[in-house]
Amino acid sequence: MNNRRAILIFGDAFLAVIAIYTGYYLRFWKPGGANVLGHWQAEQLPVFVLVLLLSSFLVELYNVEHHISVKEVAVRIFVGAVMSFVALSSLYYAIPEVSLWRGVLGLSLSVFAAAQAAWRVVFQKITNYEGFASKVLVLGTGQMAQKIGSIITATNHNNVLRGYLKCSDEVVCVPQQAIVGNSEHLFETAHREGAHKVMNRSTAVGKLTANTPWLLVVRGGL
Repeated sequence: MNNRRAILIFGDAFLAVIAIYTGYYLRFWKPGGANVLGHWQAEQLPVFVLVLLLSSFLVELYNVEHHISVKEVAVRIFVGAVMSFVALSSLYYAIPEVSLWRGVLGLSLSVFAAAQAAWRVVFQKITNYEGFASKVLVLGTGQMAQKIGSIITATNHNNVLRGYLKCSDEVVCVPQQAIVGNSEHLFETAHREGAHKVMNRSTAVGKLTANTPWLLVVRGGL
């Protein structure tokens, strides 16, 4: 499983647990210290968490390959919350033993949706830092390589451009300072830059050490 996706899923699971506890407190807490968790049943928690995670998966909130706007994230979270409400209401009708108390479901889902939105914003901010992004080398220094590098720099929040590898007898259309090596020493340069896997277009052509970060080297010289 992709590490970024795993972090999102575990974060959502934790928020779901917090949300259901918060829902109980908001529904049953009264001045004087009433026993809020006296209404609690242990079997309610895994059902609630699993349905929320499944709904989030179905609305593609765990798709970390593409950057999506905050507005689109909010829409997906809302749709996921509605799906969860419908699914849980149906499940609770069929299996009353795992149902939440009246009013708790709506409160818990509202808390979860708000927390999930905040978690997504924080996660995007953190993973936009270079240290969390995949390193990319572009094999080539021509016009296509320049275009690929510009696209990576401008739009791809999952990758960071490390530089270009010059092929022999190729026109240079990229800044000289961005050229970090040549194609004859591809593996040596990739290893120096922290490479694990080297690819030519869409086909893997080599593999480096097993304990270094993954690095995609994209062919873009033509």
